Amino acid sequence: MSSFKDVSKTEKRPCPRCHKINEAKRATWHPECLEAHRDEYWQGHIARKAWNTKPHVCARCYINLDMLQKACDAYRESFITDRRTIVTQSAGYHRGTDELNRILRQYGFKPYQSVWEANHIVARHEGGGSLGLDNIEIVCVPCHKDITAEQRRRWAKARRASDITDVSKTGGN
Repeated sequence: MSSFKDVSKTEKRPCPRCHKINEAKRATWHPECLEAHRDEYWQGHIARKAWNTKPHVCARCYINLDMLQKACDAYRESFITDRRTIVTQSAGYHRGTDELNRILRQYGFKPYQSVWEANHIVARHEGGGSLGLDNIEIVCVPCHKDITAEQRRRWAKARRASDITDVSKTGGN
């Protein structure tokens, strides 16, 4: 005899968040519970929500991210279109996209990726809480790299200071 509970397909399971039975045929999550769960734990979900609700301007350097993303997409698409219509001149496609990629890298962007990222205003590591929209800002990739590098320097300094304090309390060994 198996130790696993035999669950029939007709038995309803409780919602993982509120633990109440969902009367929908195939879903265990209530739609509002699922949305709340995504808001709290899914970084990609909250980043898309921030993009859809906040201005498309970097919160640090004020670059218009919407225009930059559209320009990059259009520039890449124009070369893709040219390549599809004129296969024999595909080397021009590579030269053009290589030039765009070089320019993007020069300014700290990642080619073929988004030009923006969601950043926690107060880092979760520093008590920033959940992934709610009130603690999220939209920044360009180079600004996000700078913010992250500064946070890591601060955390490393704090960690070294706590290690020194711990060593002095134990008598050196």
